[in-house]
Amino acid sequence: MKSTTEKPKVKLIGKSSNAFAIMGACRKAALKAGWTMGEWNVVMNEMTAGDYNQLLGVAMKHFEVS
Repeated sequence: MKSTTEKPKVKLIGKSSNAFAIMGACRKAALKAGWTMGEWNVVMNEMTAGDYNQLLGVAMKHFEVS
């Protein structure tokens, strides 16, 4: 979301397919990277606009996932 080309790093291994844990980890990484709450809300709305696959796709789009 930020204008820099570097994506925030987020570790999703061990989140056991829990959508809320994934969003929480992404939120924490985004805010740590300096995103505003408005920027995070845009991404969160995109994450929750569909199913679980949508959530994962958006996470991979905006974050460096490991």
